[in-house]
Amino acid sequence: VLQADLEYRFLIGAIAMKLQRVNSDSNDTLATGFNHLNSHHLQYYPYDGRYQLILYTTSTEHIADCLPFTFKLNLNYTSDDQDVFNCDIPQLPVTLNCPTYNGTRIHLYGDFLVEESRSDITFSLWQPGSIRIYASSVIPFRINLKMRNDTKNNQFQVVARSSDDGQLIWHYLFSQVDYIIEFIYSELD
Repeated sequence: VLQADLEYRFLIGAIAMKLQRVNSDSNDTLATGFNHLNSHHLQYYPYDGRYQLILYTTSTEHIADCLPFTFKLNLNYTSDDQDVFNCDIPQLPVTLNCPTYNGTRIHLYGDFLVEESRSDITFSLWQPGSIRIYASSVIPFRINLKMRNDTKNNQFQVVARSSDDGQLIWHYLFSQVDYIIEFIYSELD
């Protein structure tokens, strides 16, 4: 597991990281980092080969003569006989319509396991609100926010979709409507 972290005291997103495979036929980016507060993080499960971790500024404008930051790199080797897929990380909840998540504000934060290529979280609102979803993974995935548009046929319509790299959704929610947060994972190439 390769984990790289940047910490800094300047504008969020001014510096970023990406991981590329060296000596490949193309310069495809295997992983990009994500911003969190005053930091930028990248995590990837590399396989055999050579890689280059690239730190770069994201702005075309002159930011400063010097951009001081703290860089941490952690690379752990996992042998083939180790079972990295059996872990004690809790699974995503299947619903937020339970006493555990009652209230006017829900903050679900932490590491969660998704065992299938798709996982859903259902919830309903009794008053208007908003939702912000941010998630990251070493496996490419997409998040869809779906709203029930036909109660008779139990059909849901996608009302918000994350980008393939940003994984951020911010959306207004209507009251007395059923919603599904859908996590769809892609297979590794």
